[in-house]
Amino acid sequence: MIHKNPEISDLFKPETIHILDYDLEYDEGIPDATKFPEFENKLWRFFNVDGSFTTGFFKFGDVESGATMNLKVKIK
Repeated sequence: MIHKNPEISDLFKPETIHILDYDLEYDEGIPDATKFPEFENKLWRFFNVDGSFTTGFFKFGDVESGATMNLKVKIK
C-alpha cells in the first residue's frame, strides 16, 4: 500500500526495504477474553496476532537509497 505513493515508491523498493525497528504494544483492555475467548488458548494466541489491537511504530529503511521512514500505528 505504501508503494502506491509516488514519493515513497521512488525511495523504497519492495526488494530492498527492511524493518529496522518496531515497538507494538497491546492496547489496554485488549485482548478482552469475554469478547475473544480464543486468546485464552496459548497456542491459538501465538498464531492469532492482530495488528488492529496494537499501538506503536515501525521504522523502515531502504538499502539502496539509504532512506528511512517511521510508520506510526494507532487504532481508535
